[in-house]
Amino acid sequence: MIGSLVLASLTATQARTVAAGVLMCVIALLSIALIVLVLMQRGSGDSVSAITGGNSESFFSKSKGGSKQRILRILTIAFSVAIAVLAIVFFAIVPYSA
Repeated sequence: MIGSLVLASLTATQARTVAAGVLMCVIALLSIALIVLVLMQRGSGDSVSAITGGNSESFFSKSKGGSKQRILRILTIAFSVAIAVLAIVFFAIVPYSA
């Protein structure tokens, strides 16, 4: 309730500035989380060694981590889309400096 009273007393330019600051912080946190997600994923170079015979793992041992990799891939896509949408919103509400 106090937050809504504070926001209600701001002018339109001040409210846009506050919203831009909040969006900047959210985008920064999502970007850091996206970097961590990408670093947690397994590289795609593992499949090349299977073609040349360098990998002795069976199908069942390779598919154990599939669900974790799938979740990481979905989260990576979701975070990327969220950052893109928030960036568009950010540039739409940033007060113009004249």
